Amino acid sequence: MILSHSLSRPEHVWEETWNILSEDIEDKKREEYNNPDLNLTEAQIKNYALQEIEKIMLSNGESLKNIGNFPQPSTEGLDNSNRLIAEEMRYDRDDLKEKHSEWVQMLTSEQKDVYDKITGAVFKDLGGVFFLYGFGGTGKTFMWKTLSAAIRCRGLIVLNVASSGIVSLLLEGGRTAHSRFVIPWVVDDYSLCKIKPNSDLANLIKEASLIIWDETLMMSKYCFECLDQSFSDILGNVENKVFAGKVVVFGGDFRQILHVINGAGRAEIVLLSLNSSYLWDHCEVLKLTKNMRLLKKNLSVEETREIQEFSDWLLAVGDGRISEPNGEAVIDIPEEFLITEADNPIEAICREIYGNPELLCDNSNVEFFQKRVILAPTNDDVNIINQYMLEKLESEEMTYLSVDSIDPTYVDSLKNPAITPDFLNSIKLSGLPHHTLRLKVGAPVMLLRNIDPKGGLCNGTRLQITQMTNHVVEAKVITGDRIGDIVLIPQIVLTPSDTKLPFKMRRR
Repeated sequence: MILSHSLSRPEHVWEETWNILSEDIEDKKREEYNNPDLNLTEAQIKNYALQEIEKIMLSNGESLKNIGNFPQPSTEGLDNSNRLIAEEMRYDRDDLKEKHSEWVQMLTSEQKDVYDKITGAVFKDLGGVFFLYGFGGTGKTFMWKTLSAAIRCRGLIVLNVASSGIVSLLLEGGRTAHSRFVIPWVVDDYSLCKIKPNSDLANLIKEASLIIWDETLMMSKYCFECLDQSFSDILGNVENKVFAGKVVVFGGDFRQILHVINGAGRAEIVLLSLNSSYLWDHCEVLKLTKNMRLLKKNLSVEETREIQEFSDWLLAVGDGRISEPNGEAVIDIPEEFLITEADNPIEAICREIYGNPELLCDNSNVEFFQKRVILAPTNDDVNIINQYMLEKLESEEMTYLSVDSIDPTYVDSLKNPAITPDFLNSIKLSGLPHHTLRLKVGAPVMLLRNIDPKGGLCNGTRLQITQMTNHVVEAKVITGDRIGDIVLIPQIVLTPSDTKLPFKMRRR
């Protein structure tokens, strides 16, 4: 809640709840010091509890020092070394060496060429920027794993980042680019990353040998230019090289969705893409073209044929090879993907994907929810489908109502009598839940914000509701590398990053 800035008076919350937050501190210290008779004073218990909170804050790029009037822990017992570098050096080099030897043998010829090109640039300290271009299934994620293992098993540092939280979970030690490099949410020609010189993050960047950035095409070119200029400031770019001579590898597929700009046309979106940046002139494009899914063992001839046909159809759509001369085309969806008979389209697609919705609450099979999702073109369609599924789901239900307000910095809007609570409650924005949120035990849900990226709770993480109270929701993680973990989701303040409203709105 502190990380999401949901508490207006965090020091007051601490004073009221410190005894609950620290109830297991004494037991932990007895175990740590191997002294079952250890008794701590109230001041010592408070200090140890604050140290634990500070460790969590530091692991997410924040600190209690940034919160005014909040009690500070003593530095005794805290690791004062560069925690970011220490974290990146904790990998088991022997284990990585074994995995690396195995993975290198599995590379295809074109993957091996990519591997040799990038590792050569790292080990020979040549610097350079590469763009790994390949459609889904060509093994980009496998390349990131192999490259990371090759560098880390030698005791060097690799920074794995992605444009979205859910993709970052696929990378070993992955973080979102915004959280790792403190890139501003709203960027332009003059933006810079909020990295202080000689800070832990600045020193981590200096020590990094390779930076991998996956799904780059989802972001504006200004994010990359912002990082390039920040690297020059941090590292001292005497040779005038892009990214100050660091080896940076981007990954993506131009057939997929580019950076989303509300209300923008095709030209404006393309002009804000990575290949419209000055950095693109310095990028060496490396391509992957072989579909790794066709190389799986134990595939029947029929399965291989179906995978090949579907892959070819997707590539034809993405490459524009089925379009008419005017650039437009009516795309025929293969018949096996269509629901041809349906009196109620919503009921039909829900039953096709999830079976009988009334039995979902008793389904504890994680893979069932992992492999199923319904994609919809608009938020209105999403809401209709969600409401239908919730109506059919027979389990405990709770309805949560948001508390909407205007950011206190917008003084004029605060005084505007037309902006009433009812008006704020009626606002529906992309990336923001509606004022009324219905939940049921057993319902699959998805996070919309990065709550704890280090702990796997980020934008896109899928969960299944297990319990609900007035202020906290308990859920089970069903995606990522923390499948089965039980987590608590508190109330937090959500602020839309970009809206057409003349004021900044807050929804809690």
